[in-house]
Amino acid sequence: TAYEIPKRDWSSDVCSSDLYEGQIMMNPATCDWIEDKTAPGVGRKWLGTFTERNTRVGFLRLEKGATVKVGGGTVPEFLFVTNGSVSHDGRTYGQYTAFGLEAGETPKTLKAETAAELFHVQLPQF
Repeated sequence: TAYEIPKRDWSSDVCSSDLYEGQIMMNPATCDWIEDKTAPGVGRKWLGTFTERNTRVGFLRLEKGATVKVGGGTVPEFLFVTNGSVSHDGRTYGQYTAFGLEAGETPKTLKAETAAELFHVQLPQF
């Protein structure tokens, strides 16, 4: 699924256009994994939340055999398999696969066929 940010007049935003003066660099190695108490074998590493539109950037880690539900929220999300493999609806997807989920879409279950790590972004809320 492709995403497009709607055209609009950004001048009235609460945040000024000079909020970020340059690139934002995040080093995932400096952030800790937090084990998901509701999903055994699943860890989350949120790198940051940009509060002006509630954009979140982070990672999911799944041990082999672990399952996790993704999507179902109020904003579009995408996940990108950085290593390992996961399955969904009986089909296995490997490294460099991307999943796109629309806002309000029924949550999807991913299962780690091998230990896997996914880049996870919750897109801006409009």
